[in-house]
Parts: sequence; structure tokens; C-alpha cells
Amino acid sequence: MASQHKQEDSPGGFPNGFVSGVKQEEQQRTRREFLSIVSHAAAASLLGGLAFSVQGCGGNYSPPPPPPGDGYAGTDDQLLEEIEKAAFLFFWEQADPNTGQVKDRALATGINDAHTVSSIAATGYGLAAMCVGDQRGYQPHATIVSRSATTTEGLNQPCAWVGLQRAAFSPPAGTTIAN
Repeated sequence: MASQHKQEDSPGGFPNGFVSGVKQEEQQRTRREFLSIVSHAAAASLLGGLAFSVQGCGGNYSPPPPPPGDGYAGTDDQLLEEIEKAAFLFFWEQADPNTGQVKDRALATGINDAHTVSSIAATGYGLAAMCVGDQRGYQPHATIVSRSATTTEGLNQPCAWVGLQRAAFSPPAGTTIAN
């Protein structure tokens, strides 16, 4: 059986001087040489990809126009005014007129839901919205001043604390809701 080749003579069990599928001579590279080869290959790959991306786009790509009916027909200032007024109206409509406390949530449909919990956070944002609404003339000045006074008077009432924050409230009564 002289024609059979012994695999035990080569390291790693690969014939013809291969170790793990790589010739032994190639495995003698230093770490520095290996990193140099890998970094050059990575740089060539990135440069090739960059060249392709510039050439592939043609250099003057512009997005397609929006379909008809999409977008806002007015100016940017008109859009901002509309958003500001809608935000003001949310806080105005969701605040209880007797206590000024603003509900934490509301249905987007405008239908009054049964959720009647308010918080100091929502009420604080409501006070800020009233300042904007007063400057923009969304409600009469005297009405906004009256609602603001009612809200701040209600916030001065004794209340329960949960940890470091005030507890949730029931807007109509202005009473604390237990957790």
C-alpha cells in the first residue's frame, strides 16, 4: 500500500501542507501584515462603493412630486397658526371650567369620554396654552384671565401627594383620586 498518502504527516489533517485550508507559508504573516492587508481591502471596497453610489444616482436625483391632494395647501405660517389653535383648543376644551384642571387624555374624535383624571402636568400645559391663546386672540382676554385665576386658585388647595408629585385629580370636583 505504498500508493496511499498519509495525512498524519501534515499538520491540521489537510494534505499538501495546508493548515485549516490555508497553505502553511501564508500562515506565517504577522498580525501587522494581516491588518495592513485587511485595511487596504476595506478601503478599496469603500472607495468602490462610493464611486458606484455617485455614478448610480446620476448626481441629480430629485424625489418624485407628491400625489395630488396630499400636503397642506396654505403657507407655513398658516399651518403653524392652525396647529397652535388646535393645541390651544385641546387644553381649553378639556379643562373643567369650574376648577381649570385639564384631563390627561381625550378622544381624537372630539367625543367626550368617561376618563375624568387630570394631573398637575396637563394643567400646567393648559396654563401655558392659555398664555399663547390670549396673545393670539383665540378667546376673549377676560375669559382667559378668569379661567387662569380659577385654575391657580384650585392648585393652591391642599391635596394629597404621591411620592414627590401631586396625586391625580377629578376635574369636576377638584378632589384627589386615590391610586
